[in-house]
Amino acid sequence: MTAMQPSVAGLAPSSRLSQAGMSLVEVLIAMTIGLILMTGISILIVRQNAARVELAKSSRQIENGRYAMQLLHDDIQLAGFWGEYSPPFRITTPPNATTYVVDGSASPPLGTCASPSATAPTNLGWAAASMPTLPVAILGYAGATTNASLAASAPCIPTADRKPDTAVLVVRRVATSTVAAATAVTGTAYLQVSQCATDSAETPFVMAVKPAGSDPFTLTKKDCATKADLRPYVVRIYFVSNCNNYASGQTTCTATADNGKPIPTLKMVEFINGTQSVVPLVEGIEDMQVDYGIGQIVNAGPTYTHTTAPVSYTNTPSVTQWEDVVAVRLNILARNTESTTGYADTKAYTLGGAGVINPCANDPFTGAANTAAQIASCQSYPRHVYSELTRVENVSARREQP
Repeated sequence: MTAMQPSVAGLAPSSRLSQAGMSLVEVLIAMTIGLILMTGISILIVRQNAARVELAKSSRQIENGRYAMQLLHDDIQLAGFWGEYSPPFRITTPPNATTYVVDGSASPPLGTCASPSATAPTNLGWAAASMPTLPVAILGYAGATTNASLAASAPCIPTADRKPDTAVLVVRRVATSTVAAATAVTGTAYLQVSQCATDSAETPFVMAVKPAGSDPFTLTKKDCATKADLRPYVVRIYFVSNCNNYASGQTTCTATADNGKPIPTLKMVEFINGTQSVVPLVEGIEDMQVDYGIGQIVNAGPTYTHTTAPVSYTNTPSVTQWEDVVAVRLNILARNTESTTGYADTKAYTLGGAGVINPCANDPFTGAANTAAQIASCQSYPRHVYSELTRVENVSARREQP
């Protein structure tokens, strides 16, 4: 016998609520929430993009400043490098016939600028005589030097492009790589140093511009038979230019350079391999001031001891002090290459012995005081100062005594 099952025939099915749609209020609330979320996300994206752009600008500025300092640092350390020739440091005054004279005159750093290949060695500061003459390793012009004065003393520098009140630094040396005497190029200035024991100890070098059809390089290696190798003479002049690229059809920096927004640029006039050229190096370098560390004689008597470290600094050494420059303090003001909307740099900057610099005070092209609009435009670029002290190795190291 089976159990009786309850009958379900009389039970009505349970009713279910069906969706009848959304009310207008619910739609408006959903749209409002969506708009708020979209607005917030859009603002976040815009701000992140703006932050990324400013970070990229700052990164370029930092890298430009670092790179400019590195270029100058490396060349200053090589200043006064004369290859195999290491002149005995002057230890008596006046110098005797076994020492040398240093040409510290403010003559044109590259000699005859219009035709560098025809430059005589004497115009480059060299003379092989019973008392050899060498050029100073480091030479410079203070920021206060006017362009007119600079054009008269150093016509190789494109003063029409030079930013007013910025320093000029000149480095002299020979190339770190050698060339065989047989491959000397006509019109190129070379230094050849003798390594033969029987050659003159007083004039153990030849500095000459290779002429066509003749060979002035006759010094030899240690075997006293094979011609000694040559090193091209190098002169580099560093200066701050008002722009990087000229406007179309222009040969100097103008307000229309760099697409109407001139970018101050560290440039270099280089004399090497018989040619002279202007080379843009680093954008965004707005100012450069240089202080020179001067060594001195520290005791009197028939023998003189000279310091290997500077005892004083000046940005305007005298003619007789240039040979005693044993260190260089670089002060560089770098700015972003692009402006920042809403930013105002109202600061002034201290650049070594040049004192306090206001980068927005004067028009870089005319030198006249800037208008309010020009000041506002100038102040929209973030800036940073870089400073470094670099030893002139080839000058100070020769002063070291055991």
